[in-house]
Amino acid sequence: MTSTKASDVMKLCIAATVSAILYRNWLIEPALDYLTRSQWLGVATGVAIGVGLLWARLKWNTSTLVCGCLIGLLVGGTAIVLPTEHGSLENAFKTNVELFWGEMVILVGTVTLSSHCGR
Repeated sequence: MTSTKASDVMKLCIAATVSAILYRNWLIEPALDYLTRSQWLGVATGVAIGVGLLWARLKWNTSTLVCGCLIGLLVGGTAIVLPTEHGSLENAFKTNVELFWGEMVILVGTVTLSSHCGR
């Protein structure tokens, strides 16, 4: 069993924070009113490729990026859904996952592949 280093925890927090901020801001961006869902996903995939390539350039662990990205997507999406009529954190989280699970899988997969290919 390997030990967890403080630097790995910090990198995980960085990945989660960046992903949450990007995803949250992306979901509330007014430009989304003018994009179709496939166009939105195309631009989001481009951003995910950029994040993965940056991560690879920094030579940080890909598994840390994947975990951080998934946490960030869950937190960022839940933060958007929470203020509405859902009322509880549990309902907001459930709604976020139900609505965007497919996009989350695509974005996490894209980040993973681009980080791996960028090495």
